[in-house]
Amino acid sequence: MIRVFVNLLPFYLQSSTDINYARSLGKSSSKIGAFFYYPHKWSWGLKENLKLVINKFLSIIGCRKRINVVHPKEFLNSEFNEKEFDIVYSQGTCPQNSGNVPLFIESGLWRPGQNKAYTEFDEHYFTQVTIPLFQDYLKHNSIVNLKSNIEIENAKQLFPCYKNSFVKIPFLLPDLIPISQSELLAKHKEDDTIRIGFVGGQANRKGLPALIQAYQKVKLELKGIKKMELHIISGYNDGNVYVPKGYDIKEHGKLPYGNVLQVMKTWHIFAMVSNNESYGLVYIEAMANGCINIVRDFYPQREFVDFGKIGFLAFPDNIESISKALKDAIMLTRDARISMAVSGLEKFNTEYEYTHVVKQFREALNKCASLKYVNR
Repeated sequence: MIRVFVNLLPFYLQSSTDINYARSLGKSSSKIGAFFYYPHKWSWGLKENLKLVINKFLSIIGCRKRINVVHPKEFLNSEFNEKEFDIVYSQGTCPQNSGNVPLFIESGLWRPGQNKAYTEFDEHYFTQVTIPLFQDYLKHNSIVNLKSNIEIENAKQLFPCYKNSFVKIPFLLPDLIPISQSELLAKHKEDDTIRIGFVGGQANRKGLPALIQAYQKVKLELKGIKKMELHIISGYNDGNVYVPKGYDIKEHGKLPYGNVLQVMKTWHIFAMVSNNESYGLVYIEAMANGCINIVRDFYPQREFVDFGKIGFLAFPDNIESISKALKDAIMLTRDARISMAVSGLEKFNTEYEYTHVVKQFREALNKCASLKYVNR
């Protein structure tokens, strides 16, 4: 059994995504063959993330200030003992006191312009911060997990001597059970009304205002030609969003994870064109539930839809681009829509399905643990 020290701050300082992912490690421990030790045990099971509560309060009183994302510690918790652990698991930070224990680091490696619109500041940040950070990773005995093909290409070009130190393993999703093909076919054959869905607690960041405007535009253009509904699942954590009446827009509020998946199973199309999105697990969840994805036209989301072959691309905060993607998706023939949804489900089953990812994770951790007594 591989012993892994998890380098994360207490849950009340973490984002909800980080919390869920840390829990997924625990749920997967027996299948991976690893024991994940999280030093802040008292914080497990918190129902609400303090940071999100504060942000929600700030939005209620009209304050748009956001609390900065908190990264794992640069120095490991005092409970860390080099002799007792085989690996240190860390997200985005290279702890300085890990000794000879190899690191398994979750990180991202985007060249400027790949994950969002290019800026000179991003170019400066990439050369002055990102590259030195990765050089620091690679000075240690490390395996660095990236989440997309383009990041792996970047890593091999930038650090050719360390190409074997990089892996691409998707997120562990132990609670995501894919829709059956028979359910998928039945859903898409019931298409008198095309159901479009959106999921996102931070609805403003995830582009809901622009999506609603684009949906209104398409709804009017296709009046008398196609019936459609827009379904919204959100607690509006980053501020309220105006939802017009009379356009068949249904708000479900904030729902538990299992309920989200049940509602998602009824949708034909999932649309989320975020202003800023490092990954977007919800696209994978939509794919697993037989939805056609409309995603932002940046990496890694382009890879989720095979660059437009099994979904649609749109530019964030661009009403014309989003409305075109919506209209193209809605106007697909039934056979074309089914073919695209089936291809998405097949992609999920071969790349993101839980047992497949667990196997990759187990192999990577074994490889990482074997580095403990290897000197570079």
